[in-house]
Amino acid sequence: MSINHQPSTIHQPRRGFTLLEVLLVLSVMAVIIGITWPSIVRYMGEAAIRDAALHVQTAVAGTRIKAIDTGLTYQFRYEPGGQRFVVIPFDPPENIDSTTSVSKSNPQQQVYPVLSGEIDDTCQFTAADDRLFTQTFAERLPREAFANLPDAHELETTGWSPPLLFFANGTSADGTFRIRDDKQRTTDVVIRGLTGAVSTGELVREATP
Repeated sequence: MSINHQPSTIHQPRRGFTLLEVLLVLSVMAVIIGITWPSIVRYMGEAAIRDAALHVQTAVAGTRIKAIDTGLTYQFRYEPGGQRFVVIPFDPPENIDSTTSVSKSNPQQQVYPVLSGEIDDTCQFTAADDRLFTQTFAERLPREAFANLPDAHELETTGWSPPLLFFANGTSADGTFRIRDDKQRTTDVVIRGLTGAVSTGELVREATP
């Protein structure tokens, strides 16, 4: 009579993390967070001015497209020290109605697109060189310039920058202006006259006197 002896399986208890290992992992995580956290906070703080710059860049680039599509000279103006901007024809012919849809009262009238907008209230427009242009030189425009814009009444009481012009052939006048946030970070919006291309610069923190 033979007896088969099966080897017994001994289950070793699973070893957990020691306190030293846990502390080591937490220390590494703390170092990583300490290194990256200032960059995360800075990027989150820059979100408003980055969004404002992108919003304005899109609007300025759209000014060029409007000029090409309509055959008119268009202008982009911003509110120095404020948040408003407009895209309107520079010198619209009398038989052109300032609306984005066909006029039912006069189907013979041509139409052209207009635009008004605002950037975040933590940001403001300013000239690229504050010594050359201050809010003292801001220009008001008649309400007719803002025809069919829903905020025409507010726009006619706003002081505007000199016009940045875009022409029907796709070119424009050279121009640069600046967006500044409440932390004195700035970015420049640059318009290249030959191509009408629009670009934004890197964020720069202005030196405090």
